[in-house]
Amino acid sequence: MAEAIFTRCVNPPSVLTVERGGTGAVTVTAARTNLDVMTSVQLFYNAAGTHGTITLSDTVANYNAIEIFHYENDYGKLNADSLKFWNNKNESFDCVFTTSAPLVVNDENQIKFFSVAITISKRSLTFGLEKMITFRPKSTSSSNGQVHLIDFKNYGTHQIYKVVGYKY
Repeated sequence: MAEAIFTRCVNPPSVLTVERGGTGAVTVTAARTNLDVMTSVQLFYNAAGTHGTITLSDTVANYNAIEIFHYENDYGKLNADSLKFWNNKNESFDCVFTTSAPLVVNDENQIKFFSVAITISKRSLTFGLEKMITFRPKSTSSSNGQVHLIDFKNYGTHQIYKVVGYKY
């Protein structure tokens, strides 16, 4: 009597779609993309913040998005915030921060608007044009309700304390 040979026909593994509870992908990177799940890498950190050129630990071209954590340090740390830029793994890009802060300086109400241009290229982040507009609406103040536009690049009040890269 001949030996019985048992065979089993199995279909190759198939991709389980996102709609059916799967990832819809065969690679980890594709699965993260399909599920919109990114990993983060800290590219720069300085608790005190810095105003000069920043060298990142990796090139921005390796990341789908970059998040920059910053604050304005004119009258103490104001408006600590972060902005996320979708660079889609570009080697370089430009961005602009704009923020505002209500202040009381010398018993005078003020509103300050800050604008900072930043260039990110490969592993370098550089500050560009920086402007500040101060509104002093109180007509009895020394400014008589004037609006002041100041180029504040030399003040160095805008600080970046952390940069994070995100990728699938």
